[in-house]
Amino acid sequence: YDYYMYISSAGFNSKVLDEIESFGLFIEELSHSINAPKYEFSVTSGRKDQEFFDNEYPLINITCDKIRSSLGFSNEHPCNHYYEITKSNCSIFEEQIDFNFDIYNYFLDCEEI
Repeated sequence: YDYYMYISSAGFNSKVLDEIESFGLFIEELSHSINAPKYEFSVTSGRKDQEFFDNEYPLINITCDKIRSSLGFSNEHPCNHYYEITKSNCSIFEEQIDFNFDIYNYFLDCEEI
């Protein structure tokens, strides 16, 4: 399997390149920069007695940094998955959503734009 990791650098000296390649990694110079993906976030909800989601609430002014901080993720976390929203971690979203945890399950949804 291949795994691609992109690192932007002003350059490496030949000693560093040799050491990197000694680990079986390969350096490829790119002629363009790669921008980090951007995301739109929303909250989906579904009744606890059903298997599907029936509501979606777009989130305004929510960023990866805000989500990382609120949900306790590391600074490196990509924030590009589904996450369950519970009573204990919903405070960042309460200004935009009126939660009813007795009836609904809630999940943070992320869509790359």
